[in-house]
Amino acid sequence: MTNAERKASAVNPRQLVWIGANVTAGAPFVLVPGTPQLVVRAPSAIAGTYLAGAASFGPRLEAPGLNRQVMPVVEGGNLGLACNALDDDNTRAVKNRIAFVLRGACTFVVKAANVQAAGAVGMIVVDNVAGSPPADLGGTDPTITIPAVRITLNDGITLLSGMNLTPGNRSSGVVAVLGVDPTQLAGADRAGRVMLYTPNPFQPGSSVSHWDTSAFHNLLMEPAINADLTQFVVPPYDLTFPFFKDIGW
Repeated sequence: MTNAERKASAVNPRQLVWIGANVTAGAPFVLVPGTPQLVVRAPSAIAGTYLAGAASFGPRLEAPGLNRQVMPVVEGGNLGLACNALDDDNTRAVKNRIAFVLRGACTFVVKAANVQAAGAVGMIVVDNVAGSPPADLGGTDPTITIPAVRITLNDGITLLSGMNLTPGNRSSGVVAVLGVDPTQLAGADRAGRVMLYTPNPFQPGSSVSHWDTSAFHNLLMEPAINADLTQFVVPPYDLTFPFFKDIGW
């Protein structure tokens, strides 16, 4: 690789992988099948697979996933925050649909509780700042029974471009699936190679030197400490020891 290619790879979310033999061999024993994703089915102009951050609350994403129309929560003519109980128009709009809301002003579990109370069967949170990949949705609330994901601001703008924001409208035109790809390990590419953390913008001290946040089970060498980590650094608990072997320890 050239220096320019190295620089570009460091801010290319979920496209840079570790090819060490020991980590790759250990990955199937540590990582579970099922990479979170948002698949847009319609309209064709924005159809495709989008990066998604999973929620720590509510049910785990599954395959084939929740296939529904996506309906925006509209507040003041714009994409809403869903920090308060939804009004009648928004309640009619999101019932039996996937609610589409903007990050900010309140916690993710408050948003989920409000759209769930209005009858939504899923939730997509659009980030309110630029950056990729989308982080997971944090929080705890055992009463949340609907799946939820976070997507980037740029992807949210793309989805909004295909939506009708008329209050009370029951057809946005956007159909999507919240789920996982069961053929891909969570935190690895389709060839089973574990992904390195390459967010855009670059994060000093974390970028490239850590595993991607999509890895699950959670790994010691992710950029944040997760509560479910153990003291063991070998498969089937973790990939730290295989990584040290790969670099010559």
